[in-house]
Amino acid sequence: MVRHIEVILLRAVAVASALLVLSSCRGGGKNANATDSPAGMIAANIALLDDDRVPDYNLRTNDSLLRFEATVADLGRMKIGQKKDVVFSFANVSSTPVVITRIVTTCGCTSAEYEKVPLMPGKESKIKVGFEPEEEGVFFKKIFIYYAGGSSPLEIAVKGEVR
Repeated sequence: MVRHIEVILLRAVAVASALLVLSSCRGGGKNANATDSPAGMIAANIALLDDDRVPDYNLRTNDSLLRFEATVADLGRMKIGQKKDVVFSFANVSSTPVVITRIVTTCGCTSAEYEKVPLMPGKESKIKVGFEPEEEGVFFKKIFIYYAGGSSPLEIAVKGEVR
């Protein structure tokens, strides 16, 4: 019975968290997909709870080709309309060139810039992420990095609070 109540409470927190994150941005994501919708995000959070897993940001951050120095940037407290930029550094840790094919943000408040050239083995590059909030609230925005040879995108994120 206690476990059942815990699950119900965790589901309520997951729904509230998803709604809070969604309320911090009016614009839709660039290249957004079905899991970025409110229903998709809520379902994903509930699925995680049903699996009895507690994710640590739940980001896929490094693999055998690319390695990031940091994967989550805390932008701190911000005001509506205040833009902040952060740079994520990464390296090609493989023995072959890596080409980033696209970067997808989860809302219109978030942008990403990167060099559109092959990254040679052992070399480093940067992704500049900008965030300009439109509404108050706590935010956690994922950025998906797709590249040739990757089985699924790597993820980085920005977080903070808009007052």
